[in-house]
Amino acid sequence: MVVLVDVVVVAVVLVAGSTKFGARRWISNGSIQPSELAKISVVIYIAAWVTSKGKKIRQISYGLIPFAILIGLVTGLILLQRDMSTALLLGITA
Repeated sequence: MVVLVDVVVVAVVLVAGSTKFGARRWISNGSIQPSELAKISVVIYIAAWVTSKGKKIRQISYGLIPFAILIGLVTGLILLQRDMSTALLLGITA
């Protein structure tokens, strides 16, 4: 749930965020950067997701594909903001 809220907030930045130094990463003139929140929420999501799946995590269609879609969505939205370091960190963490 937290990751889905974060996806929405990161998408809002692309539409209504402020641009500084050639990148659109901030909400409210630089006071809120949702991609920083994404770092924490992805780690919490990974921990909860691995715990809840148990042995089913070994199945590609049940384990890898839904996980890759969600992480790819978050990372892709952050790449569209031109925040390569955060996108790379999320990809490596996942």
